[in-house]
Amino acid sequence: MPVSLWDESDSEDELLPGWQQLIGPEGRVLFYNSRTGLSSLLHPVSRRQKRVTDTLPPGWNKSMDQTGRPIFTHETTGRVSYVDPRLLSTVTEGSRTTSRFDQFSTVDDVLRNKDLRGRVILVTEAGCGMGRMIATNLTSHGAAVVCACARCPPDARPLIPPDPCLIGPHSGGLFWIPCDLNDLSTVSQFCEFYSQTGWPINVCIFASDHFPSPKLSSSWTGLPFLLPKLLQVWHKVAWRKPVTSIQQTLHKVFRRFFPIGSCECNPHGDFSGLTSDGFEVTIQRNYLAQMLLLHSMATVIEQTNKTVCKPVDRFRVVFLSGRSYRSITGEWLSDHIDHLLGFRHVPSGLSNRLHHYSGIHLLQLMFLTEFQKRLGTAYATDSTAALPSTVLAFDTGTILSVHCAGSWWKSLRFALLDPVLLWLRFVRIMLSWFTQSSAQLLATPCFCATDDGVINWKNSKVAGQIFPVVYVAACQQKHLSWDAQFGKHSQRVWDSTMRVLGEFLVHVASVNA
Repeated sequence: MPVSLWDESDSEDELLPGWQQLIGPEGRVLFYNSRTGLSSLLHPVSRRQKRVTDTLPPGWNKSMDQTGRPIFTHETTGRVSYVDPRLLSTVTEGSRTTSRFDQFSTVDDVLRNKDLRGRVILVTEAGCGMGRMIATNLTSHGAAVVCACARCPPDARPLIPPDPCLIGPHSGGLFWIPCDLNDLSTVSQFCEFYSQTGWPINVCIFASDHFPSPKLSSSWTGLPFLLPKLLQVWHKVAWRKPVTSIQQTLHKVFRRFFPIGSCECNPHGDFSGLTSDGFEVTIQRNYLAQMLLLHSMATVIEQTNKTVCKPVDRFRVVFLSGRSYRSITGEWLSDHIDHLLGFRHVPSGLSNRLHHYSGIHLLQLMFLTEFQKRLGTAYATDSTAALPSTVLAFDTGTILSVHCAGSWWKSLRFALLDPVLLWLRFVRIMLSWFTQSSAQLLATPCFCATDDGVINWKNSKVAGQIFPVVYVAACQQKHLSWDAQFGKHSQRVWDSTMRVLGEFLVHVASVNA
């Protein structure tokens, strides 16, 4: 029995009563008013034109019924309809590259009236900090958020061992699968566990953003690492004695004035600044581990994209970037590209650490550029391919923007290790009345993950070429300060990264097979 494909929506493009969509010549969408008998190429509400693609969405076939009327059948579900499924994935012409939100919008403004039930969103570093706040806000609107972090966040349900019969994503909530970005083997294990759940994946938010720790001489490394243990013992003793109010006051003070670390924000490398995999801590957490996670989820992403009919439901990548990349010039990159792509160089000195941090952001953008190019090529050369994904990079300011509250003795430890960064954070706190609040900073990543209009934003032209990654700041598309020489190194960045991650990608491929 033919059924309607239309779903209820609160979008501004929802048709008024009495209006219908028809396909006109050259794939144009006609809006027909059944009451007046008049038709128009302009949407009655948004006043914009739309068109459809030349081919049917994957899985749909066209045939004729006994009366010669076209009928559409879905191969997998057996769903039959007289409505052309291409009308569910129309493309708006002349789409605006701006939104109604700006730097003053809060996360509540962005998520107001959003129904995220049925959407599965993966967030890295969701144990604390920005990742934790993003996950909390998305789950409050019905989304199923999977936390990819080392420790299970409060109120999160572990998915180990995965049991899809008892736990489903449609109920929403906070879920957890262990994924320590300091250990690439746990990243591969995360993808293995996730594939066993049988869940789809709609959005990946990569929220890891760490600043390189300073190098310390051996004579100074003992005290900062011994002090947290002593403070932890005192903390446990104080908790059992009638000084709980004093302890809670100290906790609030350190949360406010020592916002350096917590369970997920503190890098756990050894004294040499390297992880157990042999890579520099910051470049592994901010770059290598997250790119490995993105590639390891390729099978789940492909399966998800093949089951959606609307472009707004296709998979999207939301990557935390930063404006610090603008301090990198083409000449500096040419001189230091070998150190960055060696992935083992540990910077010393505040200036070198700042350049190293900025260089990692630049590597992220160059890698995402190549990643998006390959997605577009695969979609253009395969008529049966799934809908192409959207790659977004968002900017929330600087590393001093968001603090998180973990164990206060760990915060004190990292304050002693890096007094310069502590001073910068203290200055930021003193100027917090004149800067964006945490709710305003969270608006941009949540906007990128949930807004339907960003998929129609056209890629900007940078350095004479179309930049495939949409860069978003303050809920608006921004122009990238892109040096022409950066494009020459993007292919090398891709090759070097894939060569380093090849061993772990082979393991994931063998597990999925």
